[in-house]
Amino acid sequence: MRNLFIFCSLFFSCTRDETTVQIIHNPFMTFSLNGTSVWKADTYSFAPVSRVVVYPKDTLLAGQLYNRFTIQSTGKDNLGNSYQLIITFDATDVNQLIGSYSPSYTSQMGLSQVQLFNLTNSNNLSAYNLCQDSVASAVFRVQNQSQAESLISGVFQMTLCNTRDTTLRMSITNGIFNNIKY
Repeated sequence: MRNLFIFCSLFFSCTRDETTVQIIHNPFMTFSLNGTSVWKADTYSFAPVSRVVVYPKDTLLAGQLYNRFTIQSTGKDNLGNSYQLIITFDATDVNQLIGSYSPSYTSQMGLSQVQLFNLTNSNNLSAYNLCQDSVASAVFRVQNQSQAESLISGVFQMTLCNTRDTTLRMSITNGIFNNIKY
């Protein structure tokens, strides 16, 4: 009996192994362009958050203070074209970004601007902005936010018009961003 007690005491006095778990986030941003190609970001960055005043269309109403977020990303589509996408959105609460952003501002948020630059031909660079006749259908939606890690994920879609010839349009659909650090 005495030998069994010594064996058990030695067995349970062993040190426990410690395991460290690390979560690795793989950020990505992608969208379908005109239903013919798929664009994927190679790089992305957020500009420092700034404070802006947005005035409503009704000039009798006062402007409202928002925090402005600007994400810039560059990448290529599966046809080899290089594009830079810039999305600028505003929120009153810097800690609460979840929601749907559209060009029609609410008291909490709004979509300020979306720009797409075709960088493929350096002699003939083209720029696209939100089309005035389709701003109602433009959506940038933050579905998940980790405040502790400053990460956002969500979806977007919109129609953009060429800045020089508004009859030339680019349709962004199935836009997805995941684990983007702001």
